Amino acid sequence: MILDFKAYLEAAKHTMYVLYYVAYDIEIAYEVAAEIGANFDFDGSSQLELDEFKKLVSYIADEYAEYVTNDDIEATFEAFDTDYNGGLDIHEGAVLIQAVCKEFAHTIADALYHHYTELATELDNLDATLADREALENEVNAMFNGQDSITWEQFRQGVEYAISEGELEFTVEQAEAVFDQLDTNDNQNLSQGEVVEGLIQWLTSVRTLVGSMVTAYKEVFATTTEEIEEQEETEAISQQIPYYEIQPEDESLPAEPVDQFRQRLYYVKMIVEEAYVIYHNDEYVASQIPDIAHELDFDEDGKIERHEFQALVSMLSGQLQLPMNKHQ
Repeated sequence: MILDFKAYLEAAKHTMYVLYYVAYDIEIAYEVAAEIGANFDFDGSSQLELDEFKKLVSYIADEYAEYVTNDDIEATFEAFDTDYNGGLDIHEGAVLIQAVCKEFAHTIADALYHHYTELATELDNLDATLADREALENEVNAMFNGQDSITWEQFRQGVEYAISEGELEFTVEQAEAVFDQLDTNDNQNLSQGEVVEGLIQWLTSVRTLVGSMVTAYKEVFATTTEEIEEQEETEAISQQIPYYEIQPEDESLPAEPVDQFRQRLYYVKMIVEEAYVIYHNDEYVASQIPDIAHELDFDEDGKIERHEFQALVSMLSGQLQLPMNKHQ
Protein backbone atom coordinates (compact mmCIF):
# COMPACT_ATOMS: atom_id res chain seq x y z
CA MET A 1 0.00 0.00 0.00
CA ILE A 2 2.82 2.42 0.91
CA LEU A 3 4.54 1.66 -2.40
CA ASP A 4 1.31 2.53 -4.21
CA PHE A 5 1.00 5.74 -2.19
CA LYS A 6 4.57 6.72 -2.96
CA ALA A 7 3.97 6.01 -6.65
CA TYR A 8 0.93 8.31 -6.46
CA LEU A 9 3.08 11.07 -4.92
CA GLU A 10 5.77 10.59 -7.56
CA ALA A 11 3.14 10.94 -10.29
CA ALA A 12 1.73 14.07 -8.65
CA LYS A 13 5.22 15.53 -8.34
CA HIS A 14 5.98 14.76 -11.98
CA THR A 15 2.75 16.41 -13.09
CA MET A 16 3.51 19.47 -10.96
CA TYR A 17 7.04 19.74 -12.40
CA VAL A 18 5.79 19.48 -15.99
CA LEU A 19 3.24 22.22 -15.33
CA TYR A 20 5.89 24.48 -13.81
CA TYR A 21 8.30 23.83 -16.68
CA VAL A 22 5.66 25.06 -19.13
CA ALA A 23 4.67 27.94 -16.84
CA TYR A 24 8.22 29.30 -16.67
CA ASP A 25 9.60 28.41 -20.08
CA ILE A 26 8.05 30.53 -22.82
CA GLU A 27 9.59 28.42 -25.57
CA ILE A 28 7.78 25.30 -24.34
CA ALA A 29 4.58 27.34 -23.98
CA TYR A 30 4.92 28.40 -27.61
CA GLU A 31 5.33 24.76 -28.66
CA VAL A 32 2.18 23.79 -26.76
CA ALA A 33 0.28 26.75 -28.23
CA ALA A 34 1.37 25.77 -31.74
CA GLU A 35 0.23 22.18 -31.22
CA ILE A 36 -3.14 23.34 -29.89
CA GLY A 37 -3.51 25.69 -32.85
CA ALA A 38 -2.78 22.86 -35.26
CA ASN A 39 -5.66 20.87 -33.79
CA PHE A 40 -8.27 23.53 -33.04
CA ASP A 41 -7.69 26.34 -35.54
CA PHE A 42 -10.30 24.88 -37.85
CA ASP A 43 -10.56 27.89 -40.19
CA GLY A 44 -6.79 28.25 -40.60
CA SER A 45 -6.75 31.87 -39.42
CA SER A 46 -3.61 31.35 -37.28
CA GLN A 47 -5.58 32.22 -34.17
CA LEU A 48 -8.36 30.69 -32.09
CA GLU A 49 -11.69 32.48 -32.29
CA LEU A 50 -14.14 32.21 -29.40
CA ASP A 51 -16.06 29.23 -30.86
CA GLU A 52 -12.79 27.34 -31.41
CA PHE A 53 -11.62 28.24 -27.92
CA LYS A 54 -14.87 26.88 -26.46
CA LYS A 55 -14.33 23.60 -28.30
CA LEU A 56 -10.80 23.43 -26.88
CA VAL A 57 -12.06 24.00 -23.33
CA SER A 58 -14.83 21.45 -23.82
CA TYR A 59 -12.26 18.90 -24.98
CA ILE A 60 -9.73 19.33 -22.17
CA ALA A 61 -12.18 20.02 -19.31
CA ASP A 62 -15.03 17.69 -20.20
CA GLU A 63 -15.17 16.03 -16.77
CA TYR A 64 -15.34 19.45 -15.09
CA ALA A 65 -18.01 20.82 -17.41
CA GLU A 66 -20.47 21.40 -14.56
CA TYR A 67 -17.98 23.75 -12.89
CA VAL A 68 -17.00 25.75 -15.98
CA THR A 69 -19.71 28.10 -17.21
CA ASN A 70 -19.98 29.78 -20.57
CA ASP A 71 -19.36 33.12 -18.83
CA ASP A 72 -16.12 31.74 -17.37
CA ILE A 73 -14.90 30.68 -20.80
CA GLU A 74 -15.77 34.00 -22.42
CA ALA A 75 -14.22 36.00 -19.56
CA THR A 76 -10.98 34.01 -19.88
CA PHE A 77 -10.94 34.49 -23.64
CA GLU A 78 -11.47 38.24 -23.32
CA ALA A 79 -8.82 38.56 -20.61
CA PHE A 80 -6.10 37.06 -22.80
CA ASP A 81 -7.21 38.58 -26.11
CA THR A 82 -5.01 41.56 -25.32
CA ASP A 83 -5.24 43.15 -28.77
CA TYR A 84 -9.03 42.84 -28.75
CA ASN A 85 -9.18 41.42 -32.26
CA GLY A 86 -11.52 38.56 -31.39
CA GLY A 87 -8.92 35.82 -31.48
CA LEU A 88 -6.01 34.34 -29.55
CA ASP A 89 -2.82 34.26 -31.59
CA ILE A 90 0.16 32.10 -30.66
CA HIS A 91 1.64 34.82 -28.41
CA GLU A 92 -1.60 35.31 -26.44
CA GLY A 93 -2.11 31.56 -26.37
CA ALA A 94 1.35 30.97 -24.92
CA VAL A 95 0.69 33.51 -22.14
CA LEU A 96 -2.66 31.85 -21.37
CA ILE A 97 -1.03 28.41 -21.30
CA GLN A 98 1.62 29.63 -18.87
CA ALA A 99 -1.00 31.16 -16.56
CA VAL A 100 -3.13 28.01 -16.58
CA CYS A 101 -0.16 25.68 -16.02
CA LYS A 102 1.11 27.81 -13.15
CA GLU A 103 -2.35 27.85 -11.56
CA PHE A 104 -2.88 24.12 -11.80
CA ALA A 105 0.61 23.47 -10.46
CA HIS A 106 -0.17 25.69 -7.47
CA THR A 107 -3.48 23.88 -6.97
CA ILE A 108 -1.74 20.49 -6.89
CA ALA A 109 0.90 21.85 -4.49
CA ASP A 110 -1.77 23.32 -2.20
CA ALA A 111 -3.71 20.04 -2.11
CA LEU A 112 -0.57 18.01 -1.39
CA TYR A 113 0.54 20.40 1.33
CA HIS A 114 -2.93 20.28 2.93
CA HIS A 115 -2.89 16.47 2.94
CA TYR A 116 0.67 16.38 4.30
CA THR A 117 -0.15 18.72 7.20
CA GLU A 118 -3.23 16.65 8.06
CA LEU A 119 -1.13 13.48 8.17
CA ALA A 120 1.64 15.15 10.17
CA THR A 121 -0.91 16.45 12.71
CA GLU A 122 -2.50 12.99 12.96
CA LEU A 123 0.93 11.48 13.52
CA ASP A 124 1.61 13.90 16.39
CA ASN A 125 -1.78 13.08 17.92
CA LEU A 126 -1.14 9.34 17.71
CA ASP A 127 2.27 9.73 19.31
CA ALA A 128 0.73 11.75 22.15
CA THR A 129 -2.03 9.17 22.67
CA LEU A 130 0.36 6.21 22.71
CA ALA A 131 2.67 8.02 25.13
CA ASP A 132 -0.13 8.44 27.71
CA ARG A 133 -1.20 4.91 28.69
CA GLU A 134 -2.85 6.19 31.86
CA ALA A 135 -5.23 8.36 29.84
CA LEU A 136 -6.16 5.33 27.71
CA GLU A 137 -6.80 3.26 30.82
CA ASN A 138 -9.01 5.99 32.28
CA GLU A 139 -10.99 6.22 29.04
CA VAL A 140 -11.53 2.45 28.94
CA ASN A 141 -12.57 2.47 32.62
CA ALA A 142 -15.17 5.11 31.82
CA MET A 143 -16.45 2.98 28.92
CA PHE A 144 -16.79 0.02 31.30
CA ASN A 145 -18.57 2.17 33.92
CA GLY A 146 -16.02 1.00 36.46
CA GLN A 147 -16.62 -2.72 35.84
CA ASP A 148 -13.62 -5.01 35.52
CA SER A 149 -15.08 -6.74 32.47
CA ILE A 150 -18.12 -6.85 30.17
CA THR A 151 -19.91 -9.69 28.40
CA TRP A 152 -20.58 -10.01 24.70
CA GLU A 153 -24.23 -9.09 25.33
CA GLN A 154 -23.24 -5.84 27.04
CA PHE A 155 -20.74 -5.09 24.27
CA ARG A 156 -23.38 -5.79 21.59
CA GLN A 157 -25.94 -3.50 23.23
CA GLY A 158 -23.41 -0.69 23.40
CA VAL A 159 -22.49 -1.14 19.73
CA GLU A 160 -26.14 -1.22 18.61
CA TYR A 161 -26.84 1.98 20.52
CA ALA A 162 -23.81 3.71 18.96
CA ILE A 163 -24.93 2.57 15.50
CA SER A 164 -28.47 3.90 16.05
CA GLU A 165 -27.03 7.27 17.15
CA GLY A 166 -24.84 7.45 14.05
CA GLU A 167 -21.67 7.28 16.11
CA LEU A 168 -20.42 4.03 14.53
CA GLU A 169 -20.36 2.69 11.00
CA PHE A 170 -19.84 -0.84 12.31
CA THR A 171 -22.23 -3.73 11.77
CA VAL A 172 -23.03 -6.11 14.61
CA GLU A 173 -21.15 -8.86 12.75
CA GLN A 174 -18.04 -6.67 12.54
CA ALA A 175 -18.40 -5.81 16.24
CA GLU A 176 -18.51 -9.51 17.09
CA ALA A 177 -15.30 -10.11 15.15
CA VAL A 178 -13.63 -7.27 17.07
CA PHE A 179 -14.88 -8.72 20.37
CA ASP A 180 -13.42 -12.13 19.53
CA GLN A 181 -10.10 -10.56 18.55
CA LEU A 182 -9.86 -8.57 21.79
CA ASP A 183 -10.92 -11.53 23.95
CA THR A 184 -7.42 -13.00 24.02
CA ASN A 185 -8.18 -15.60 26.74
CA ASP A 186 -11.41 -16.77 25.01
CA ASN A 187 -13.56 -16.53 28.14
CA GLN A 188 -16.38 -14.64 26.35
CA ASN A 189 -15.67 -11.56 28.46
CA LEU A 190 -13.61 -8.48 27.77
CA SER A 191 -11.47 -7.17 30.59
CA GLN A 192 -10.29 -3.58 30.73
CA GLY A 193 -6.72 -4.79 30.27
CA GLU A 194 -7.61 -6.67 27.07
CA VAL A 195 -9.27 -3.60 25.59
CA VAL A 196 -6.36 -1.33 26.53
CA GLU A 197 -3.83 -3.72 24.97
CA GLY A 198 -6.03 -4.07 21.87
CA LEU A 199 -6.29 -0.29 21.50
CA ILE A 200 -2.53 0.12 21.85
CA GLN A 201 -1.89 -2.52 19.18
CA TRP A 202 -4.41 -0.92 16.82
CA LEU A 203 -3.12 2.62 17.41
CA THR A 204 0.45 1.40 16.89
CA SER A 205 -0.53 -0.13 13.53
CA VAL A 206 -2.24 3.11 12.48
CA ARG A 207 0.76 5.11 13.66
CA THR A 208 3.07 2.93 11.53
CA LEU A 209 0.88 3.48 8.47
CA VAL A 210 0.55 7.24 8.93
CA GLY A 211 4.27 7.53 9.73
CA SER A 212 5.12 5.71 6.50
CA MET A 213 2.89 8.09 4.52
CA VAL A 214 4.52 11.14 6.11
CA THR A 215 7.96 9.68 5.34
CA ALA A 216 6.89 9.08 1.73
CA TYR A 217 5.92 12.74 1.43
CA LYS A 218 9.28 13.86 2.80
CA GLU A 219 11.23 11.52 0.52
CA VAL A 220 9.34 12.49 -2.63
CA PHE A 221 9.38 16.24 -1.99
CA ALA A 222 12.88 16.57 -0.55
CA THR A 223 14.17 18.01 -3.84
CA THR A 224 16.92 20.59 -3.39
CA THR A 225 18.21 23.29 -5.70
CA GLU A 226 21.47 21.38 -6.11
CA GLU A 227 19.67 18.22 -7.25
CA ILE A 228 17.72 20.16 -9.86
CA GLU A 229 20.91 21.79 -11.13
CA GLU A 230 22.58 18.39 -11.36
CA GLN A 231 19.80 17.37 -13.73
CA GLU A 232 20.99 20.21 -16.00
CA GLU A 233 17.74 22.11 -15.92
CA THR A 234 17.72 25.58 -17.46
CA GLU A 235 18.63 28.60 -15.40
CA ALA A 236 15.09 29.93 -15.69
CA ILE A 237 13.65 26.77 -14.18
CA SER A 238 16.26 26.37 -11.45
CA GLN A 239 15.47 29.88 -10.25
CA GLN A 240 11.91 28.78 -9.56
CA ILE A 241 12.77 26.06 -7.02
CA PRO A 242 10.70 27.71 -4.25
CA TYR A 243 7.62 27.08 -6.35
CA TYR A 244 8.51 23.41 -6.77
CA GLU A 245 8.37 22.81 -3.05
CA ILE A 246 5.02 22.14 -1.40
CA GLN A 247 3.25 25.46 -1.07
CA PRO A 248 1.24 26.58 1.99
CA GLU A 249 -2.43 27.20 1.43
CA ASP A 250 -3.62 30.71 0.61
CA GLU A 251 -6.31 31.32 3.21
CA SER A 252 -7.73 34.22 1.19
CA LEU A 253 -8.76 31.84 -1.60
CA PRO A 254 -11.89 29.63 -1.69
CA ALA A 255 -11.63 26.04 -0.49
CA GLU A 256 -12.60 24.37 -3.77
CA PRO A 257 -9.77 24.09 -6.36
CA VAL A 258 -12.05 25.14 -9.24
CA ASP A 259 -13.16 28.24 -7.31
CA GLN A 260 -9.52 28.97 -6.50
CA PHE A 261 -8.69 28.77 -10.20
CA ARG A 262 -11.50 31.20 -11.07
CA GLN A 263 -10.39 33.64 -8.38
CA ARG A 264 -6.74 33.55 -9.40
CA LEU A 265 -7.66 33.81 -13.07
CA TYR A 266 -9.65 36.92 -12.18
CA TYR A 267 -6.51 38.35 -10.57
CA VAL A 268 -4.53 37.57 -13.71
CA LYS A 269 -7.24 39.24 -15.83
CA MET A 270 -7.01 42.40 -13.71
CA ILE A 271 -3.21 42.52 -14.04
CA VAL A 272 -3.35 41.95 -17.80
CA GLU A 273 -5.99 44.63 -18.28
CA GLU A 274 -4.05 47.11 -16.14
CA ALA A 275 -0.83 46.38 -18.04
CA TYR A 276 -2.63 46.78 -21.37
CA VAL A 277 -3.98 50.19 -20.36
CA ILE A 278 -0.54 51.34 -19.20
CA TYR A 279 1.10 50.00 -22.36
CA HIS A 280 -1.20 52.13 -24.51
CA ASN A 281 -0.77 55.26 -22.38
CA ASP A 282 2.12 57.02 -24.09
CA GLU A 283 2.20 59.88 -21.59
CA TYR A 284 2.47 57.50 -18.65
CA VAL A 285 5.22 55.44 -20.31
CA ALA A 286 7.13 58.60 -21.26
CA SER A 287 6.90 59.89 -17.70
CA GLN A 288 8.56 56.72 -16.38
CA ILE A 289 11.50 56.68 -18.81
CA PRO A 290 13.62 59.38 -17.07
CA ASP A 291 13.36 57.61 -13.71
CA ILE A 292 14.19 54.21 -15.22
CA ALA A 293 17.11 55.67 -17.18
CA HIS A 294 18.44 57.42 -14.08
CA GLU A 295 18.35 54.21 -12.04
CA LEU A 296 19.87 51.94 -14.69
CA ASP A 297 22.37 54.21 -16.42
CA PHE A 298 25.11 53.13 -14.05
CA ASP A 299 27.96 54.78 -15.94
CA GLU A 300 25.90 57.97 -16.46
CA ASP A 301 26.73 58.23 -20.15
CA GLY A 302 23.17 59.15 -21.13
CA LYS A 303 22.24 55.80 -22.64
CA ILE A 304 21.45 52.25 -21.52
CA GLU A 305 23.94 49.64 -22.72
CA ARG A 306 23.27 45.93 -23.09
CA HIS A 307 24.35 45.00 -19.55
CA GLU A 308 22.20 47.79 -18.11
CA PHE A 309 19.22 46.67 -20.16
CA GLN A 310 19.76 43.11 -18.89
CA ALA A 311 19.57 44.46 -15.34
CA LEU A 312 16.20 46.03 -16.19
CA VAL A 313 14.89 42.76 -17.65
CA SER A 314 16.16 40.84 -14.62
CA MET A 315 14.38 43.24 -12.26
CA LEU A 316 11.08 43.04 -14.16
CA SER A 317 11.18 39.26 -14.59
CA GLY A 318 11.86 38.85 -10.86
CA GLN A 319 8.86 41.00 -9.96
CA LEU A 320 6.64 39.10 -12.40
CA GLN A 321 8.07 35.68 -11.39
CA LEU A 322 8.46 34.98 -15.11
CA PRO A 323 12.22 34.61 -15.72
CA MET A 324 13.73 35.33 -19.13
CA ASN A 325 17.04 34.12 -20.45
CA LYS A 326 19.56 36.29 -22.31
CA HIS A 327 18.35 35.15 -25.74
CA GLN A 328 14.78 36.25 -24.98
